[in-house]
Amino acid sequence: MPIGGWVCPVCGKVKEPTRHHILPKRHFGNGNKNKGGIVKICRKCHDKIEIKIPQKKMPAGFYYLILSTFGIFLDLT
Repeated sequence: MPIGGWVCPVCGKVKEPTRHHILPKRHFGNGNKNKGGIVKICRKCHDKIEIKIPQKKMPAGFYYLILSTFGIFLDLT
């Protein structure tokens, strides 16, 4: 990690992190039912990912696929 900050795993820049819910709160809620987890990414990358998420709820695997297009690979086992 560079001196002075956290590095976004998507863009590789030193920025302030924000939390991205892997399974969107608007589709899966924010309680115990949303067990998809959270990844830390910068706000700019978060916004780029959010643009790709449709308004209609999709199967959980769809959201993992979107993240993989941004270089975030998660173990589903």
